[in-house]
Amino acid sequence: MELTRQNSMRLQPGQPTVRLGAPLYLRVAIALLVIMLALVAGVTRFAKNDPLLSNPFTTYLDVLPGQTIDGILLGEFSCVIGIGPGSDQNQTKYCQRTLTAGVFSHVGLIMSSRGVISRLELTVRPNALDVGALAILWGRPEVHLYGNSANIAWPDRGITAMGWSENERFSYFLPLQSIAFYGVRAR
Repeated sequence: MELTRQNSMRLQPGQPTVRLGAPLYLRVAIALLVIMLALVAGVTRFAKNDPLLSNPFTTYLDVLPGQTIDGILLGEFSCVIGIGPGSDQNQTKYCQRTLTAGVFSHVGLIMSSRGVISRLELTVRPNALDVGALAILWGRPEVHLYGNSANIAWPDRGITAMGWSENERFSYFLPLQSIAFYGVRAR
């Protein structure tokens, strides 16, 4: 009897069956793993575009306390000089800038006569940033409630924030009104 290629592929009764490939449970596990990886990649991609999950302060790294400000950058601000008690060494420069877009609506700087920044103040647009977003960046804050006013602080980082609580209770969803960096450089 002459075997053709077509007949050689057919199993004859009584021949052992040889299965190629992985068992069903392994194929299901691999499919689930691929689906989970795709979901994680998708969530990560969208999270990078979310201003609440990304770091909204990267734009201000050049004007954090302890740094000197570049004259070109200073040209973007309106500044006035305030004279403190005592000699010329106590002159302080107050600079501000109003922003038209982004999480923050106003930037304020306080610096010495030598141009060293001692404080950066940011005014937050309504409902643009909450305590939870900052807790993700800097960890658990110290919280002090004074009626409806909430003072949120990360003292080891030299950062304070102000919020307003409608019910006089703290929540990580509490919207912020302002954030200030002072003396200690934010990490």
